[in-house]
Amino acid sequence: LYFERITEILKGAQEELKDSALESLATDAGLHQLLPYFTKFVSDEVTTNLKNLPMLLSLMRSVRALLLNPHHDVTPYVRTRKKTFGSEGQRLVTFGASEIACHP
Repeated sequence: LYFERITEILKGAQEELKDSALESLATDAGLHQLLPYFTKFVSDEVTTNLKNLPMLLSLMRSVRALLLNPHHDVTPYVRTRKKTFGSEGQRLVTFGASEIACHP
């Protein structure tokens, strides 16, 4: 239910709800089991929304929120999506995670 609600909000247009969803992604300690689903969601949505800049921005904000979450490491799940993210995208996520860790 949580996953469906968050992804529905991220696809929507209500910025206040998006901000709340992103805050939840950035702080919730119980997301570990959902990480494969969130990375698949982002991967699928990026592939189908390449010309939809607002959606891409929302997706990148969700990735950033997951990277900011101190309770888990999203990097291993990005590796499973290497085809979508590519090696450069994987390096960017890995770099982003290390930068966020160094500069909270």
